[in-house]
Amino acid sequence: KWQPGAGENISVTRNLPVTVTNGVILAEVLNTEIIRGQDGQVRFNLTNTSETDLQIITATGGGNGISSDIHFAIQDSNEQLTYSTAPFHMPVKIDPDSPVTFVSKASGHVVATIPPGATFESNDTTIFAPGNTPETATLKVIIDNFYADFGQNNQVTLSGLNARKTISLAETDYTAKITSALVNEDGTVTITGQTIDRDQVAVAGQTVRLV
Repeated sequence: KWQPGAGENISVTRNLPVTVTNGVILAEVLNTEIIRGQDGQVRFNLTNTSETDLQIITATGGGNGISSDIHFAIQDSNEQLTYSTAPFHMPVKIDPDSPVTFVSKASGHVVATIPPGATFESNDTTIFAPGNTPETATLKVIIDNFYADFGQNNQVTLSGLNARKTISLAETDYTAKITSALVNEDGTVTITGQTIDRDQVAVAGQTVRLV
């Protein structure tokens, strides 16, 4: 046994056999109806078909921050233009019967461990679909990395994946028109307008988001 002296460093290197094959993770992205100009709900499932535990980072900051590895995107059908993105945040387990475990590490990362044969089911994430999103678009979940033994000396980092599906966006039942915008003395802005249905009839009580 050798003890390094003051000012000396020691580096221990060892090789770990890791087998990575296609289809180790089966990914599925799911969504509610996505309407232009409104928020929609998206989520994803991951099934571990390998023979070893796989891990993902679901939150940071001890559970208060978003995942550093996972986010959603709405893109055009060629995946060249991105119309909207949404971060992923899941600090705790939502299904008490699931074999997937959640652990908050000393680094602040919340790590979900997916045992062999188990399926990770995410919570819902809100994503906004701008009014200029094409009628047919691509919804993606982007996972940058998978891990084994996260935070340990023998941590292994594996390349992530993108799961995608083609979605058809719906139109709102109404459109919005701004009739005036007034800058007040205190610097705030008062915007006045109206919502109109597809038959050009004014309707009240509708939600409008300005972007």
